[in-house]
Amino acid sequence: MSRRIDDRPGRELGLAGPYADVPAFQIVNDAHDLFLSLTSRLVSLEYGEMGSAAKRHTLWPMVDAERSRLADRLAALKGDAVEAATLSEAIRRLDERVVRLEALVRAAGPGA
Repeated sequence: MSRRIDDRPGRELGLAGPYADVPAFQIVNDAHDLFLSLTSRLVSLEYGEMGSAAKRHTLWPMVDAERSRLADRLAALKGDAVEAATLSEAIRRLDERVVRLEALVRAAGPGA
């Protein structure tokens, strides 16, 4: 027996703003997509030309720890669109920190 896909709009779940008209299953799917995008950015940073400098930067341990916490939350999601919306916002905030980290590492130069 398969589970029914939750296609209720976010507003029926108490969500507002950008999630109000989005079906619940899409909100959950978007959280997974955002995390994959973040992970891709981090892998590119870690193993790219600035990887050594990025991993030595003072922001790296916080970024890495937060990524791990977000991965745990994503694994526990179980189709909860309300939690997925909250998680998506946390992923976006971490992505902003990663962008800042990339900029700081670039500004410091290759030998930093």
